[in-house]
Amino acid sequence: MKSPFGQLDIANSAPSDRNGRLCAEHCAIAFVKGFVALTKYAGIRPCSRTQTRHACRRYLLALLCFSFLSAASQAKPEIARIVGLGAGTCRQFNSDVRKDPAVQADYLAWAQGFMSGILLSRPRGVDQGLDLNPPHFSLLKQLEFLRSYCAENESRDFGDSVEALYKRLRKEGAT
Repeated sequence: MKSPFGQLDIANSAPSDRNGRLCAEHCAIAFVKGFVALTKYAGIRPCSRTQTRHACRRYLLALLCFSFLSAASQAKPEIARIVGLGAGTCRQFNSDVRKDPAVQADYLAWAQGFMSGILLSRPRGVDQGLDLNPPHFSLLKQLEFLRSYCAENESRDFGDSVEALYKRLRKEGAT
C-alpha cells in the first residue's frame, strides 16, 4: 500500500507570509488532508460521528506530540553575546598585555565585573557568600591566574579564563 504522505505536497503549494511561515488556513487544510490520508492508509472507517471525532482527536494529539518533539529536537541553545574589553580571545589579551602592560588592570576589572554577573545570576543559596576578592587569593594572584590560563589556551575566549578563575575561587572558598 502506498504511503499517503508522499502524495501530499503541502510545502510547495502553501501560501505563506513574507517570512515563509505557513498561514493558519493552509495548516488547517493540511491537517484535514493528513487526517483523511492517514485514516485511508490505516484502513480506518469510522462508523459514526463520535468515532470520527475520537479518531480526529487522537490524530490531533499525535500530530501535536510529533510537532513538539520535532521542534524540541531542532531547538538550539541560546548563547549570550558578551561585550566589552574581555569579549575577545586569550590571544588578544596576550597581545594587548605585550603592547601595554597597564591594560591588565582594565582586563582584571572586566573579569571582576563578569564574575559578579555570574554570581548574581546564580540561584538563591548557590555560591552565597562567595568572596571574589578573598585575602588568600589576591587580585594579583587572580591576574596571574588569567595570564597563565591565556598563555596555555590562546585560542579560547578570555571569558573562558574568567569562568575558570570563578571556579577556582569557588574551590578556594570551599576549603
